[in-house]
Amino acid sequence: MHYRRIVFVLILSIATAILSSGQADAEPVLIKLTLEKPSDWSNAISLGVVAFQRYDNFVLAEFERTKLRELERVGLEYQIIEEDP
Repeated sequence: MHYRRIVFVLILSIATAILSSGQADAEPVLIKLTLEKPSDWSNAISLGVVAFQRYDNFVLAEFERTKLRELERVGLEYQIIEEDP
């Protein structure tokens, strides 16, 4: 019985460590995303940008830190407003 408890605690610890490391990679940042043309917003949505407030030529949004290069890849300009929103 004692053996099962040890195995359970080890499995639980490993699972917690894996989930914690995955969450560190998925940290969102608050960005100001410039919208120069109508297709910019469509591209942003397709990448998973979550908008909080839209203005005439930009949007304040949340986006995953690890995916910021994808915005650059499709030609979207952004500024990081808050590292830990």
